Amino acid sequence: ITSPDLEDMAPFLSRDEMKKNAKSIGVRVVSSVSSKTDFLVIGKNVGQKKIQNAKKFGVKVITENDYLLAIDDFLDNFDERYK
Repeated sequence: ITSPDLEDMAPFLSRDEMKKNAKSIGVRVVSSVSSKTDFLVIGKNVGQKKIQNAKKFGVKVITENDYLLAIDDFLDNFDERYK
């Protein structure tokens, strides 16, 4: 796993907005990284311990922008996938 370039990231949503957004589409949000974690969404102020744990457990690290693009793609194609 390589760490994304944090200098290129702009905060689109607050942490609370991200949690609310994720939960609204059925994503389980947790505060710590474990082997059960699928993705770690990071912002500019991510703690290095979280990135280290993500690497340790093989968790994919994505930027906030990547997360938002993935959610947008999922919602755009939702009807086609679940007809």
